Formats: sequence, structure tokens, C-alpha cells
Amino acid sequence: MRTHIAFLLLLAAQFALAQPYFARLYQFSDGLTNQIECIQLSGDSLLFRMNSNDADPATIETRMATMPLNSSQFNGDVYLPGVQAGNSMFKDGSFYLLPSEDRNSGKHITLNRLDENFSFVDSVHLNLAAGPYYYYVSKAFLYNDKYIVTGTAQNTTGYAFGRTVIFIVNKDFTLHDTIIIEPVRQSIIPRDFAVNPVDGRLYLSLLYDNFHPQDSTFIPAPKYQRVVSIDSTFQVSDFWDSEAYPDAHSNAAPIAFSQTGTLYSFYSQAGGFDKVVAVGPSGQEIWDTPLDSFMVVGPTILWLTSRYFVISDLAVASNGDILAAGYTEDTQYNIGRSSFLARLQPNGAIKWNRVYRSNNLFSVQNYGYASDFNQVLEIQGGNIVAGGGALVFDEFLSPNTAPGTEAWLLRADSNGCISPACGYIQDAVQKLNYLPIVHPANEWTVAHSELLLNSRRKYRFSPDSVSIGGKYYHELTYDDSFLGFKTTGRYYREEDGIVYTSAGAVVYDLNIGATDTLPSNQGANQGTRMAMSAGTAIYGDGIPRKTLMVQCANDSLDTITVVEGIGDLEDFFHSEVLCINPLDGPSDLILCYSVGGEIVYKKPDESCELSSTTHPGEQNLIRVFPNPATGRMYIDMPVDGYWQSYQAQIFNTLGELVIINPNLSTVDGLLSVDISGLYPGSYWGLIRDEEGNTFPFAFIRANN
Repeated sequence: MRTHIAFLLLLAAQFALAQPYFARLYQFSDGLTNQIECIQLSGDSLLFRMNSNDADPATIETRMATMPLNSSQFNGDVYLPGVQAGNSMFKDGSFYLLPSEDRNSGKHITLNRLDENFSFVDSVHLNLAAGPYYYYVSKAFLYNDKYIVTGTAQNTTGYAFGRTVIFIVNKDFTLHDTIIIEPVRQSIIPRDFAVNPVDGRLYLSLLYDNFHPQDSTFIPAPKYQRVVSIDSTFQVSDFWDSEAYPDAHSNAAPIAFSQTGTLYSFYSQAGGFDKVVAVGPSGQEIWDTPLDSFMVVGPTILWLTSRYFVISDLAVASNGDILAAGYTEDTQYNIGRSSFLARLQPNGAIKWNRVYRSNNLFSVQNYGYASDFNQVLEIQGGNIVAGGGALVFDEFLSPNTAPGTEAWLLRADSNGCISPACGYIQDAVQKLNYLPIVHPANEWTVAHSELLLNSRRKYRFSPDSVSIGGKYYHELTYDDSFLGFKTTGRYYREEDGIVYTSAGAVVYDLNIGATDTLPSNQGANQGTRMAMSAGTAIYGDGIPRKTLMVQCANDSLDTITVVEGIGDLEDFFHSEVLCINPLDGPSDLILCYSVGGEIVYKKPDESCELSSTTHPGEQNLIRVFPNPATGRMYIDMPVDGYWQSYQAQIFNTLGELVIINPNLSTVDGLLSVDISGLYPGSYWGLIRDEEGNTFPFAFIRANN
């Protein structure tokens, strides 16, 4: 069977592809920290508001971004240095409304109006005539044809009493009315809102504590949750109080309504043991469900498991189920602090809960996991979107250096799964499945130096596999004339993150860590390289990749950066040669790297034009049919006695692993792979046998 790469990539561009489920980190070009605070569905796109800042927490400002529903890439983003911190947004006609606070002075809350291109239109400052107060913004929304802006006004002197302020703003940005909810004891803070579809009233959740400065002792007091309702004339009534909130572990108080008017909220029996609670129309509690197990014996709370859950947001799915999102910490499993999703039935029974590790890094003693979801919502097809922030560690930083927080986004199916291997813990990066270096979808643009004559070359692997010594290798081809890819006579294979030459030399080994050596079978000193440190890098596709800072064992050269899926940035596939003869110096600097035509890595100030030429190759080893396919695809492997079991890996055109099937089923002697869960488009696949041999193939998932 002949495969034409350009034809496949052209099809990928022509299809309106929906990207597979994913969990990803996003870093932006200006390098500022970004965290998703609010997600909204807007037509056929998702709209994001992020808090974005540099090292100064007083300068937290706003970034807006959009993402088509059929994509995992942001369609565009705008940094708004004039719109400071906030955690909500809404759209009214052709305008976006964003509340914000002035963290430098704290003198007011601001409601900002942007046009559909996120350009600033106007704003209004909101504060009380009495004062002075420090103002902290909460959420804003459209209700009864008015803009409702909530926040806290806190005393500037003496005890820090805080009262909830609700500014009711007309659409011409004039003030219609102001509501003040005084503190029960010390402070009361607005957190979330929801409209009851049955009575049409607006419900607002608030947190308050029970501490009073006139108490004889200053014992930390518990926090409580209070829910009030606001009618169409903006009259406030008490609805429900949660008395079991004894720990100030969370600043969230999410609420959501079912279509029948049941309020879903939460309270905590102990810090981190959050319960989802259902409240009836009269404020009576119907049921409560803990997301993990504990019991109370007298005043003591006994942990029955080693993990706990902190709920940040609740949403109601189209079938009436409740979605919960937040973070969990677990000492039983190696998850550190990771984000979670849970799904409950309307009667409170848990369907599932899942944990998502944002950066399954490689040196647990130096780098932990830390992520959180701030919001969850259901989109078309029952899929689930959740967003928040995750810590990002730089491989060049010391373990004690504070990491940055980057935008952390997940899209899962209705069962919370981002991959077919869907368990309790799901990793954004599964280190049992390394991003492949030896793969026909990868292409490198290299500043090639040969006999002191500099030139640019593009390298890619032939899709054909060649049997050498009973193992299968891909030939590295190059194109320096844009007339077609030529043979180099260099063959490589990859197995579990280790790249070998046809002579058996180890070119790269992504399994090693700091102080481990990376040997080669060339030269008198074996071309030995030593890993000085291990860490993570994130490039254009948002996928964390393991990185090694490597130095020749004789310390004769500067460090070399080896990146998972890309290789040696300083000397493409040649770093072991440098350690044999350091006088040669670097010769093949990687300028650009792409996967399936999608640019992933680009050296600064370099262009990344991609070659349009192709190298058609024959898939001599395996036959895939039907192709295109819709549901189940069959693979005809060569008949060889020692092959006993197979594993399939399928990648989309971004190089993202979308299917891993550890045990392929056999039908009439043919391997069978279920691709019904893939979106229409073109894909690359690898079959791996138990000997580590890999067999590439390409196919098209057609429309049903």
C-alpha cells in the first residue's frame, strides 16, 4: 500500500476537525503567568477570561482568548493591561462586560465594556458614598435587564470588617441602586450566583465567618455559607444557611440549579472533605454526598482514606447530573495537589470521580504536581470542559525557585475520560508513552554545516520501515533543495523513549535523570554524555516534554539540551560525536520542529516555512483496511512466529496521542482497532510488538 504524506496533510487541513479529548497547559508569548478564571460558551466557540500577571501580584490584569469548539488551540488572545483582576464576564449584545478591581489602590470596583474584538470601549467606577473602604471584586452578571456587580467593601482602619456590596447598573452605565449586606460577625463575601428556572429569582451565595473582635479570646472561628435570593425588584431574602463549614480551606461557594428548582451547593464536614448538598425550594436539605469517606466520632473527624476534595465549582449537565470540579490532595497515590472532576446523579449517588495530573514530571523530590479547576461546564455532545491553573516548572530553575502558573484546560467526554485508558488518575503526559522522535509526522529544519558551508536542511523520517538485524528502522531523509527528500543512509529505531542507530548505539535515552550517563558505542571514550538535570519544557503544542541538560563526561563542552520528541536542540542527532571530538563543534542546530505540519518549536528570530514536497513511501510491512474507515479498522501483520502480542498507538496531526490500545484483539488472524471514538480526519499510527519493533501506518477516519 502506498501512502502519500502531502495528501494526508491536505485532507487534515480540509476537514473541519474536532480535536480529541485533552488536558493541556498553555503558555503565551509574553511569558506572563495566566490562569483561567471564567469560561463561557459563545456560539461555536469557547470564550476565556484569564488573570495574567508577572512577578508583581499587584499588577494582575486580564487576558481574553477564544477557542473553536472543534479545536484544542486558541484562535486568538488579547492581553488587556488596563483591565485588572476579576473572575467573571458576560456578553450583552455586541459587548463583553468584565468586572475588575484596582489592586494598587483598592478604591473602587470597575465594570469594563469591550467590543467583540476585545477592544476597550468604556468603564464605570463603582464605590459607596460612605467610606473609605478597600474594594474586592466578585462576579458580575446580567439580570432583569440590569448589570449586577458584586464585591466586598472592607474597612480601611481598625478591624477588617467586610460587607457585601451589590451594584445595580443600568445599561448606560448609570447607577440604578446599591444593596449592602452587612457582616454577620466580621465579614460576608459574595462568591457565586445562579438563577432559579422555576421562580426566576436570582440567588447569591456568600461566605461569612463567626469571629467577633469583642470576644474574650481570639480563637479562629469557622466560616459559614449563606444563600440569599433577589427578586426582580431587587429585594433580598434569606434562603439557606450551611452550618457545617468549620474550616477556611476554600474561598469558593458554588451554587447551581436543576431544571426543577433544586439548589445544589456544598459544605465541608472537615477541611478538604467537601460534600455536595441538594436544597429544596423551602430551604430544606434533601441529601448530601461526600466526595470521599470520613466519619465523625465525637469532636474528632476520622479519615477513612488518605485523599480529600475541595470543590471550586458546580454545574448541572443536560441530563440532570451534577458536575463538580476543584482540586484534591492525596497521600495514597503520587498525585500531590491535582485537579479533579466528579459526576453525581440527581439523587446524590456518585457516578465517578477522576484526578488529572497536569505535569507528571520526572523528579518527584524536586518537582511536585499542583493544579486546580476554577470552572466546569458541559458543551455539545455531553463533553465536559474545565479550566484553571497549573504550576509550571522550568528545568533551568532550582527546586526552591517558585514556579509560574499557566492556563490549564481540559476537555473530556461525558465520563471524564481524556484517553481510552480511563482510570481514577489521568495524566496530561503519560510517561509510559513517550512522544516519539522517530516518527514520519515529525519534521526538523536544521542549520546544517558541512565543510564550513552553511545551509538549511529539512529532515523527516521515511514512512517505510526497513528490517536490519531482525529489528525495524526508519531512514532519516533530508531536503535542501525543495525538490524532494533524499536518502541519508542513516537508520534509527525507537523503543520506550530510547533511540538507537542501526549499529546499536544509543542516541537518546529519555528515561535517565540527573547524574545518569547517556553512552554511545562510538569512539574511544564511548562518547559518554552525563545528564546534569532533568525537567520539563512546553512549546507550541502545549504538551509538557521531558528535557535533559546533558554535558560531556569529560566536561569539555557546554551543556546540550535534549527534548522528548525533538532530540538534541544544539546538534541534531550528533551530540555523541561531539563528546568524542569536541573540536568539531556544533554543526546541526535545530531551527524549527513541526508535527504533521503544526509548528511546535521555533528558535527565536528564525522562520519556519514548511516544505511542500513529499516522499511517497510504500507500507511494505503492514496493510491497513478499510481506509478510510469509520468504526473498526483491521491490520494485516506479517506472519512471523515470534510475534505474540501487539500494542497500537494512534496520533493526530498535532502529534497528540489519542488512542493507546495495550492488547489488540484478533479477528480471523487480523488485528482489530476500534477508531469509532476519533473525529474525522487523518491520523498516524504505530503498532508495537513485544520485541519493541514498531510498524507505522497512516489512515483516514471518515465521516459516519
